[in-house]
Amino acid sequence: MPLSSDFLGEINSYKTKTLFLNGEATKFKTVIFKNFKEFRLFLSKNFSLSPFVCYLLRNTKGFASFFTELSFDVVICNYNGLIISIQEEVKPKSFTKPVKNAYLLYLFPVGSVKYLDLILAEIITPYSVILER
Repeated sequence: MPLSSDFLGEINSYKTKTLFLNGEATKFKTVIFKNFKEFRLFLSKNFSLSPFVCYLLRNTKGFASFFTELSFDVVICNYNGLIISIQEEVKPKSFTKPVKNAYLLYLFPVGSVKYLDLILAEIITPYSVILER
């Protein structure tokens, strides 16, 4: 399903990068938010998630979905992009468990973790360079 031009215009107003998995580009675009408030504002304008778009929040240990009616696949990484927690299909009005050493939090549309076949200890990043483990 292609992304609508309205949605692309909206995400392009934020910092957007291609998502890399273990150094190889994926079909996913990563929308990078400065903070949680900016992400909440974005969600208030967009009531559905688009396939092949994930959302990146930095400096966070977990995720609470009390403000949204959407479910997410949540992937939590350390500073270097190493996956340290995967929580699939986090329902609305719930939260993830806090994760020690967490720094990057990716929110994917439900089913994306299976689609990408993500596992612990892989590296995902919005940059083509893999940082040292």
